Amino acid sequence: PESDDDGEPLPSFFDVISNDEDATLKQIVSIDNGINLIVEKTQSFIAYYEKTYKHLWEQDMVAHVKRYAKAKKPLSSFEADITKYKELFVEVEGEDQITNMAFLRIDVGPLKQTLLKRCEEWRDGFTRLLNETAIAELDAVYEYCARNEKILSQPARDLDHLAELVNLHKKCV
Repeated sequence: PESDDDGEPLPSFFDVISNDEDATLKQIVSIDNGINLIVEKTQSFIAYYEKTYKHLWEQDMVAHVKRYAKAKKPLSSFEADITKYKELFVEVEGEDQITNMAFLRIDVGPLKQTLLKRCEEWRDGFTRLLNETAIAELDAVYEYCARNEKILSQPARDLDHLAELVNLHKKCV
């Protein structure tokens, strides 16, 4: 044990704290207030991420894209949704990776990477559906052209048949 200048042993930290109940109580209250403040800030932080990005992890992308395909959405809807997820990607990239709240340090790097991946998955899902829809529509146009080319390349049997061929030609052109 250490001694003071007079050779008397210095009281231990425990002795000092246990003899001063007011100071000890003040410290406990201060620690409790600090913890409560951090809990509020942390809950607010979590609420922000849930409000802003929760749909990315809660909504089933595959089922949503299937419903989207059945609805036969116009090109403008595809463009709006693809742009939405591109902008959301940029927004997530802009979020701070590390946030300090008094004595608490929050690293959202893994969450941020997951959200970025989900944004890419949503964007890719809509892009893939748009590609599949465009291919199907182009195949239908090719089939239509091939079918009518075959009909129009046949010689007319009579005047009525010739009139049908002329009307079909006008319709195609």
